[in-house]
Amino acid sequence: MNVSEGSIATAASGQQRPFTGYSAVHVANVFLNKHSNAYNDFLSVSRQENSMERWEVIERFVLIVIAALLVALGLWLLLFRSGPERFAWLALLTPCVFWLFWQALYEDNLESTHPPSSGEYLLAFIWFWSRRLVIGAISVMCAAGFVYALVGPDKIIEGALACGVLSFFAGWVALFGCGKEMSMSDDLRIHRQRRNRYE
Repeated sequence: MNVSEGSIATAASGQQRPFTGYSAVHVANVFLNKHSNAYNDFLSVSRQENSMERWEVIERFVLIVIAALLVALGLWLLLFRSGPERFAWLALLTPCVFWLFWQALYEDNLESTHPPSSGEYLLAFIWFWSRRLVIGAISVMCAAGFVYALVGPDKIIEGALACGVLSFFAGWVALFGCGKEMSMSDDLRIHRQRRNRYE
């Protein structure tokens, strides 16, 4: 039995009658040709967003391995060590592990067009407020040292200057964080990107 776009054969009579429709293969070809360009554009954008440099892949792997080792160390301290010093080590390891996972998984998502996941948003919230509270407290302490060094009985100018500089930089980091450059040139731009993505 021969099937074409213009005719169809019937098994009963052996005669052919016109067939006005299209074969399934033809319909599939038309559909694929029509949508292939849009599909290819979508794939190219997805590959561009998901592509990473080789050093970025290595960096992420190293950070995750270090974080996993620190988590294992924390569990060992919690389960097999006694005494109050283990809690001091756990308090030191916790922010380190958190920072490593943040850097490995979410730090480079600022320019992503996809909305943040629940886990990313939660880690960002904890990271931002921990930074503001901890480093902000350091800034306040340095500011208090600056005032004491100026009005105290000894009036140490060098100490006041050092405390003032530390208070300024700690306050800057507490409010705006750090950018990707070694200088402060992109701190405000990165801060605006983080605020638009997470707040």
